Amino acid sequence: MRKLLLSIIIILSILQCRPKHIEPLPQNGLFWKISGNGLKHNSYLFGTYHKEGGMKILDSIKTFDSIFNLSNQLICEVQLADYFKFSNKKKENNLNSIRNNLKPWPIKDSTYDNLLNNKQKNLLDSCINSSKLLTSFKLANINLRPIDLLYYFNFSYRESLNTSNSKNHIPTNDTLKKYYLDSYIRNLARKRNMKIVSLDSPAEYLEVIDSVDNLYSQLSYSTEVDIMLYYIKNHITINSLRQDIAESYLLSYLKQDLSFSLNTNKQEEVNIYNNKLLYYLENDNFIIESNKLLFDKRNNYWMNKIPKLLIESSCFIAVGAGHLSGEEGLINQLRELEYTVVRIP
Repeated sequence: MRKLLLSIIIILSILQCRPKHIEPLPQNGLFWKISGNGLKHNSYLFGTYHKEGGMKILDSIKTFDSIFNLSNQLICEVQLADYFKFSNKKKENNLNSIRNNLKPWPIKDSTYDNLLNNKQKNLLDSCINSSKLLTSFKLANINLRPIDLLYYFNFSYRESLNTSNSKNHIPTNDTLKKYYLDSYIRNLARKRNMKIVSLDSPAEYLEVIDSVDNLYSQLSYSTEVDIMLYYIKNHITINSLRQDIAESYLLSYLKQDLSFSLNTNKQEEVNIYNNKLLYYLENDNFIIESNKLLFDKRNNYWMNKIPKLLIESSCFIAVGAGHLSGEEGLINQLRELEYTVVRIP
């Protein structure tokens, strides 16, 4: 009898320790209805795509407009315009606190003159002269550190590609599809005078970004230069790979495949940098840890707010599709709180 009781206790303990999956974790679906658990109004959860091309998903979701019009308030991620204003202001007030994972630049013993050989200096000069933006910095005697120079060179190069593509673009009636999906949804809400609630404040989002930045090891000046030169030499290949991955990423999204986000992020790091950047950063777990901060931690924080918003009125929750799936995903967390979450075809 005692052995039987012990067996039952052990079995119950194991069952209690198992993950609480009311239903299997979702693998597909971007549009979901939230009901039950005492709610007087249905609410809706929609996974967006933060880059160009996401608008095409609306072609396959015919009920989007009618359901959106049933909602009283739009719940979304941080408004980037507000975030950039807040971030830039804070940088102006206290640069060191924003860039605390980087060493001061420049110092006497670490300048381009003593970090680069003549061949590397010529390569850097060629890079600067190829960009109007970087040339303007040079003329203004703005001394950018290697990591910042890499960022602006990348920005200039991709802008030049966009300009070249736009010259060859033939306008069609489908120009709406070029809009960013998140912006489109916000504009719809404004036209309907819907209340718009951000799940992140600018300060909260900056805290997350700072946490991700702090995962980087503190780079030496020579390592910053190595990364910069590596990008300058390989930027065409790197951007081509980025484009290939972006197309694969978008295709998975348009198929409503919820498993695309984390797998693609990891693939992107490996393919683009051949592990070189991770080697420099000396942190093999960077991708895993950054995803925990950008997705899991924010999901958990949002779930402190979402149930209260669901009680207020019918909500249309529009967040990046990567926030929907997984153990810490919004769908699973809502189900664990005994809401009924059903996919909308």
